[in-house]
Amino acid sequence: MNDEIEQLLENVDGDTEIARKTKELPEKTQKYYVHGELVAICITWENEIHPFALYFTVYEKNAQNETLNLKILHHIRQKALKSNKDRLITRDFAPQGHFNRWLQMQNFKLVRTTVEPQIATKDVHVQNEKIQFQTAHQVKQNSYLLKQLVSKCYARYKQVHMINPVASMSRERWQKIIFQDQIDSAPLITIKKDEILAYEFLFEDATNLVTLGWNGQNVSGELNKLQNIQFQWIKERYEFIGGEFDSTDELAIETSKNWNFPKEKRYETFIKML
Repeated sequence: MNDEIEQLLENVDGDTEIARKTKELPEKTQKYYVHGELVAICITWENEIHPFALYFTVYEKNAQNETLNLKILHHIRQKALKSNKDRLITRDFAPQGHFNRWLQMQNFKLVRTTVEPQIATKDVHVQNEKIQFQTAHQVKQNSYLLKQLVSKCYARYKQVHMINPVASMSRERWQKIIFQDQIDSAPLITIKKDEILAYEFLFEDATNLVTLGWNGQNVSGELNKLQNIQFQWIKERYEFIGGEFDSTDELAIETSKNWNFPKEKRYETFIKML
């Protein structure tokens, strides 16, 4: 990040989308000036799992005039059309900044809110579950269960991301994605007669923190049984449990309520079809 951009963002929270992306994608930063002063920046990027959208984030020092806003949005739209994208997506923590508030008057719609809370494992109270489970390592050794899990997970992920469709991909590619950081020794599924009842991926985001990932269940209540087993396993090894709970995912909402995750600041996603 150069000095000019660093000065523009000096009062910006480091967790915001623009702060993260200027570090991750500095080469994609587009600058906008008014009377020689840098007043706004824009970064666009793509996501291979969601190939139909162009993602972007914009930061304005102050609320700018309509002419500049329209110019920035035009540049974003042209990039999307050139890349054969059919939708634009931007997201950030609430409350939204100047540009994102203006976008809502340009037919950008709020389609999802996300929270990422944590709870201390000492405050988690589990119940003993008498049900068969397998770890990630065990599942990977069983081709029948592995194939079943990968298919279920891919189908459910597509279901909860219908507003931003998922790429078509082979089972092998999806398997590689979902197992990339999964804790091998952690409970992953519950089963009955070789049929998966529920699954929940667990990821170690820090030495003391496990984060809940993709999940699913065949019948209501089965995921909670698996989580009792998983949370007991986590309690014996970690200090905190984290989650990423989307408003478009009923199981995520249910998990948040069942385990009394605290309310956190909202991360909002806005979309506009082209």
